[in-house]
This record gives sequence, structure tokens and C-alpha cells, in this order.
Amino acid sequence: MGATVDRFYRLQENDYALDPGRVSGATTDDTRCIVVTNRHNPSGNRAERETIADASSAAADNGASLIVDEVYAPFCENDDPSVFGGPTAAGLPNTVVTNSLTKFHGFGSVRIGWLVADAEFVSRARSIMHHVPAVSGPAVALARRALYSDIQLAEQSRERIIENRELLSEFVSGRDDLTGTATAGCTYGFFQHESADGDDVSEAAWEEGVLIVPGRFFDDRERFRLSLGLDGQSVEEGLEVFGSVLDEL
Repeated sequence: MGATVDRFYRLQENDYALDPGRVSGATTDDTRCIVVTNRHNPSGNRAERETIADASSAAADNGASLIVDEVYAPFCENDDPSVFGGPTAAGLPNTVVTNSLTKFHGFGSVRIGWLVADAEFVSRARSIMHHVPAVSGPAVALARRALYSDIQLAEQSRERIIENRELLSEFVSGRDDLTGTATAGCTYGFFQHESADGDDVSEAAWEEGVLIVPGRFFDDRERFRLSLGLDGQSVEEGLEVFGSVLDEL
């Protein structure tokens, strides 16, 4: 659509933390928006609201907006003050928050989400929606119905997050051939095998019916993203197969 995409890097040696200084350093007079994910995808690192506010200030200093994708923000072990849990950038000046029902609530097939921003930004976003694929009426109705039960759904999701995070931590800590951190409260992470790159790991796993995201999707071919999103029994079975795959690399 005519935009030029540039990158600022979240460094592995800093656990992929959001560094407002790097945001500022990568911004130019032509920058219109700065996009971050919180939790960070693929590492799971979580920035607190104060850090996001500093990044927002860095964007504002250069006349840009900060867009924060919070689809993984509720991935935590407790109910932090927020809509669904986890820190949020909602309400910060010069900041747009996006989210959806896809991850935490598990309604990926509904294909619907939302944004939180100032009135002018929201109005402009509504006008642009006339030029992109429409959201179906049934999807809107299903989303509203789901949000009526958000407390119950959040409790179920939280239970799964706690269980799967423990399984992820045990799996990673029990293997000498993997490096990477299973971040507290998070069911996914970015890992490296001692003798195989991300493509090798992903291809070998896929041959056994296990889906692993190769690190090249995140500009790091040496690593892979491991995410546990299903019920505990399915996750345990999948990890057992994946462990056997790693043993053969």
C-alpha cells in the first residue's frame, strides 16, 4: 500500500526486551507509525506499561503513532489490572491498541478484533474499512456473544495457560540441546537447537505431525518458535513426539 517498512531490533542478549531508546534511534522524520507486540512475538517477553509509555513518547517526539498489538498480553498467571489481564497500553497518548478473540479466547475462526485509540483515529479507521474486506455480520454477533461470557472464558484460558506454561518450562529445562527462555506466564518461546537450525527443526517436526514455526519468519534462521495452545493431554503427546524428533537431529 505504498509504505516502507524498517526495523528496530529487540536483542536476544537482552531477552528481546522493548528498548524505547532503540525505538527512538530507528525513527526518522518520515516515520508515521511504530508497531510493537506485547507480549513480544516470538520470545514472550512482556513490557510493562511504563516502558510502553516511554516508547509512546519516543514516537510522539518524531510525530509518529505507537501501535501496540496486545493479542498475547493476557497470557499471564494472574489477573493483572486490564481488560483480560496483563499490562495494556490503552489510554496512553499517541497510542493505538489492537487485539482480537483469536489467541486468549481461542476464537480464531471468528476472525474479528478491535482497536482502542482516540476518537479521530477511530473515525479514520472506520472510513478505511470501506476499502478492505468486510467483517461479516455473523462474526460480529458471535464476538459479542463471546464477550458476554468473557469472565468464564478468561478463567478457562487462564487455567490452560498455567498448565501449558508448566509443561513448556519442564520440557525446555529437561533438554540439554535447547537454549532459550520459557518466560513466566507464557505458553510460547523462541528456542535454538545445538546442532540444527530453525528450518531443520520445523521440517523434521512436520514429518511427525508437529507444527513448529521456523525462526526465519522472525529474521532469525537459527531459532524456532514453540507454542503450546491445545489442551494439556494433546500438548503432552505433542511434546513427547517433538522430543523424539529433537533426539534424532
